[in-house]
Amino acid sequence: MHVNNPMNPGWFIILICLTLTGCASTGAPDGWLPVAAAAPKDPYGSWVTIEFQKGSQEAFLVGEFLAVDRDSLYVLAPYYGSSDPIRGVSLDTIKKAKIASFDPETGKAVGWVAMGSLASLSHGLGAAISIPLWMIMGGALAGGQSRTALENYPDLSWSELRMYSRFPQGPPSGLHQLDLQPKPHSNTTSFPGPETRDIQF
Repeated sequence: MHVNNPMNPGWFIILICLTLTGCASTGAPDGWLPVAAAAPKDPYGSWVTIEFQKGSQEAFLVGEFLAVDRDSLYVLAPYYGSSDPIRGVSLDTIKKAKIASFDPETGKAVGWVAMGSLASLSHGLGAAISIPLWMIMGGALAGGQSRTALENYPDLSWSELRMYSRFPQGPPSGLHQLDLQPKPHSNTTSFPGPETRDIQF
């Protein structure tokens, strides 16, 4: 009787991919978000991903969450080529939004799963059982960890979500005239372009 080889690298790659599919994306450029311990001292707003209605079409906007008032949400988004990097979106047009306040470091959890799975290869035929178990438990762990950094609208109201903005007390007077600088970031190649389409919620 033929028995599938549990050490086949193809199976291992498939199982790693299945682990990653349970993880939620923050939507932020690589390295832009602080780690959890540094987030309370970060002077910048969280990364926000917005889906809203623009005329008859759905539109998306991503960037730093600046502020929210009674009517509008403000995002610093200098990546779209506009002369004014501050974008305002009417609250009544927003269908859903995702706010990422810190880097959940999901990669570390996935690495832990991968190391445990590799160690299971020494189990011989028993690896056919232990490796999937590692992937199931590790996938749940990585998926749960990836969501700890995320808050969503309309699950929470904007009055609850304003704490994640740069100006939680509300937009300062003359917001569009302020020379607000984006968060320093070296990996500009990972920033969204003006025709962003790969939005994930």
